[in-house]
Amino acid sequence: SSFQALLRILQTSRGELRSDARDILDRVALPQSLEPYFARRKPAVAAAFTAFLIPLILIHLLLFLFQRQTSSNLYYALFTSYLVFVAWIPWDHPWLGGEFRMAAVSGVAYLLGLRLVYALFYPRLPIQFWFLAPATLSLFIALEKDPGGLVAMTLIAVGSVGWLGCIVEILRVCALAIRRRRPGAWSIALGFAAFILVQKVLPVIAEQAPALVGGWIGDYAIYVGATIFIGFMSVHLAQQF
Repeated sequence: SSFQALLRILQTSRGELRSDARDILDRVALPQSLEPYFARRKPAVAAAFTAFLIPLILIHLLLFLFQRQTSSNLYYALFTSYLVFVAWIPWDHPWLGGEFRMAAVSGVAYLLGLRLVYALFYPRLPIQFWFLAPATLSLFIALEKDPGGLVAMTLIAVGSVGWLGCIVEILRVCALAIRRRRPGAWSIALGFAAFILVQKVLPVIAEQAPALVGGWIGDYAIYVGATIFIGFMSVHLAQQF
C-alpha cells in the first residue's frame, strides 16, 4: 500500500526523502495497524531514557543536599533534567519547526553543560558566562520576530555566536583541566566531546551509510550522545568515592 511505501522510504539513506515522507504522514490519517509504529516508537525511547536518567538525577540532588559546597552535583542534576525535558519534546511540533528553533533548544543544553564544567573546575563563575548566557538565549527572542527583519537576523547571529561559544568554552575548560591534571578531567572531556560530536556526526553517518548503523538512528542521536556522556560522568563520580 501507499503507507507501506512510505514506511520503506523512512528506512532509506536519503534524509530529504525521509523528511518528505514524515511531512506526508503528518497530513494524512494513519491506518489503525500502523499507528503503534509511529505513536509508540518515540515515546518508548523517551520513557526508557527517562527511566535511565531519573535515578541519576535524584542521586546528584541528594548529594548536593548533603554536600552543599559541591555545587557540581546540582548542575549535573539540572543538565540531566533538561535532557529528560528535551527527550519528551515532540520535534514535529509546529513551535519547533525550523533549524534555528532546534538550535535554540540545543543551545540551552550546551549552556547548562558549560555551567557544569565551570562548577567542576572553577572555584568562581567566570565572567564570560554572563556574556554567553544572554547571547545563547537571544535565539528564543529572535524566533518571535519577523524572520526576515534586521532585529531577528541580528539576534540569530548573536545567538549562533553564543551557541558556538558555549561549545568552544566547554572544550577549552576541559582541555585546560587536563593540562593541569585535575581529577576526572579526561572523563568529563571525553563525555562532553562525545555528547557534542555524536549529535553532529551520527545523523550524517546514518544518512550516508544506513547499512552500518541503521538509517533511523540519526533521529535518536541526542539519546546516544547523552548516554555516552552520562557513562563518562559515572566514571568521574566513581573516582570521587
